[in-house]
Amino acid sequence: MRLIAFLLDGCLVLVGQTLLMTPIAYYWWSREVSGAVPFVPILLSLLVAVLAPLLAAFYYVYYWGVRGSTPGKRALGLVVVDECGSSPVGIGAALLRVVGYVLSALPLGLGFVLVPVTGRGLHDRMAGTMVVQRERV
Repeated sequence: MRLIAFLLDGCLVLVGQTLLMTPIAYYWWSREVSGAVPFVPILLSLLVAVLAPLLAAFYYVYYWGVRGSTPGKRALGLVVVDECGSSPVGIGAALLRVVGYVLSALPLGLGFVLVPVTGRGLHDRMAGTMVVQRERV
């Protein structure tokens, strides 16, 4: 379930990043090849290159830290809780989870391999969180 939620959220983030990057990509693909490039397109391209990953980080921090669950997790009835079972987990724990996501992905995704084995990935352990099935009311 977590993998499906991860893929759903990844698609949503990818759509947002694509919308952000499309005008810049269109500019570079549609221009004539020449030696001179104006300063503004270079500056905007660098700005978008920085904003795209920040957009992804903001998505996860906001939904985990403020709402308790990303749209993908919510669709599947999952919620992120702290070790005491409280949700939302807060901005600090959500930021640690994002850092943990990056660190989990770096060594060929080995930090995520812990999830099916122990129920908690590296990012969960770093932030003191876990993903649980939401109780039906």
